[in-house]
Amino acid sequence: MDIRPVPSVQAITLAKLIRLLAMTGKKAFQKYLFDPISYAGWEGPKQSWSSKKYMEKIRSDMMEISRLNSIGPLCKKMICQAMTENPSSLGDSCLLFLEVIANEPIVASSQESIDFIKMIDKTLLRFSDLHSNRSERLFAETVSSFSPEELKEAFKPIKLDSNKDKVYLDTEVHNLYQQVLSASKSGNLQRCKKLLSGYIIKYRDTDSYSEEEVLKLINALNLRERGFAEELNNAMAIDLYYQLTKAILEKNIKKSIASIRKYAHIFEGDPQTPYFLEIDKMERTLYKIITEKGLMSELKRAL
Repeated sequence: MDIRPVPSVQAITLAKLIRLLAMTGKKAFQKYLFDPISYAGWEGPKQSWSSKKYMEKIRSDMMEISRLNSIGPLCKKMICQAMTENPSSLGDSCLLFLEVIANEPIVASSQESIDFIKMIDKTLLRFSDLHSNRSERLFAETVSSFSPEELKEAFKPIKLDSNKDKVYLDTEVHNLYQQVLSASKSGNLQRCKKLLSGYIIKYRDTDSYSEEEVLKLINALNLRERGFAEELNNAMAIDLYYQLTKAILEKNIKKSIASIRKYAHIFEGDPQTPYFLEIDKMERTLYKIITEKGLMSELKRAL
C-alpha cells in the first residue's frame, strides 16, 4: 500500500498550535492534547527510558541515514512515556516528533507519524478556531484601550537607514547566502527554508532588504525541489500568525501590529496564503479603530 507522508506544513502548523496551547493553561492542554492521545491508546505503559532519554536518542539517530526507519517507533515510545510524566514532557515530546516529521520525509511516511497526526489534528484545529476568535476579541479590546499617542508609538516603523545598519544588512545577506549554499550542498533543504524564512520575516519590511538576492536563492532551490517556494511561503505565514497570536496573548500591541505589517509586506494580499482571512480580519479591525480615533491618515502611512 502506498503511504502518503505527512505534509511538512501540517506538522509545522500543529507544532505552533501546541506552543499556543501551552500558553493557555493546563485545562486546555489536557483537553486538546493529552486526552486525544490517551483515547488513542498511547498513554503508557512506562517505557525503559525517560522521555528525555528518548529525545536524546532520536536527535542522535536523525544524524544517521541508516537509522531513520527506527525513529517513528522511537517517537511513539517517547510519547507513551511522556504521557506518564508531566505536561511539560508531553509538550516537548510532541514538538520534537512534529519537528522530525516536518524535516524528514522517511519519518513522515512512517505509520507512527500518520497515526500521531490523526489523533491530534482534529482537536488542535478545533482549539485553533476557538483561539482565533478569542485572539480577535482580545486584539480589538487591546487596540481600543490604547490612547492616540500609544497607537502612534506602536505604529512607528523600524528604519535601518544609517551606513552602519546597511553594512550590517549586507553582511547578513552574505551570511545567509553562504549558509544556504552550505545547507543546499549537504541536501538539507529544510535548513534552507528555516534560514530564508528567518531572514525574510526579520528584514522584509526594511528599506535595505536584499530582495533580488533572496529571490535568486529561492528560485534556484525551487528548481532543485519542486514546491520549495510554496512550502517556504506556507512556513512563513504559519510562523507570522503564531508570532501575532502570541503577541496578542501577551497584550503586546506593538509586536502584533509589526506581525500584521510583515505579513502584508511578504504576501501582498494573496488570499491563498495560510491564515489570510484571520489576519485580514484583524487588519480591518485595526483600521476601523484607528479611523474611529481620527488617526487613519497619519497611521495608515506606517503600514
